[in-house]
Amino acid sequence: MTAVLTQLELKLLYLALNREAAPGEVSNGAQKFVESLRRRGVDAIQIERALSEAPLIVKPLKPDYGRTVMIWGRHKGRILADIPPRDLRNTVEWARSVPEVARKFATFIHDIEAFLNQT
Repeated sequence: MTAVLTQLELKLLYLALNREAAPGEVSNGAQKFVESLRRRGVDAIQIERALSEAPLIVKPLKPDYGRTVMIWGRHKGRILADIPPRDLRNTVEWARSVPEVARKFATFIHDIEAFLNQT
């Protein structure tokens, strides 16, 4: 018997692990998830084997600001990693000089600066 999760089990697992779910939803989701596995005869060894055979997905610990897409100017649509640092610094300088732009795009400006500090 394979330990592949059904669609319902997958939804229940997501619910049980959702940090924004209410405590009652979490416990009910976890309980229903385990009940469904037991009903199908899935045991812990099958789950352990399935997890050990699954490829390990490495999630970056820090955001990769270089993947941020430029939203202005001649480099619009390109990722920050493909734009010369001088142009990025000029963009930040311009954006900070226009109060409305600085306020509206503060997060984007931060991302450019964070990328420049990464390199």
